[in-house]
Amino acid sequence: MHIDGLDLQRSMKFGIRHRLTALTLSLILMGALIVIVTFTSQRQSEEAKARLGQVDLESFRIADGFKEKLRFANDKMRRYASVRDPRRLGRISESLRRSPILD
Repeated sequence: MHIDGLDLQRSMKFGIRHRLTALTLSLILMGALIVIVTFTSQRQSEEAKARLGQVDLESFRIADGFKEKLRFANDKMRRYASVRDPRRLGRISESLRRSPILD
């Protein structure tokens, strides 16, 4: 079997066209995947930002509650320090134990 130059040239062009078509399709597919990954990442970023905002709000609420409890205990101890009455200290410590603020 004898292959002349024209047949060889046609088969090479045919192979190159297929390779270029495959390369083009793979580039289009990669571009589409990059777009999908970008949008997914943006959505996940927004969800994480929203969750972080909720965590921050909860953290500030806990910190405010702690400050209120500490202020309450500090006020009670300051009152005791001004009077120095041992009976009053018993009432102060009892009220601190029963206080719903210090739960």
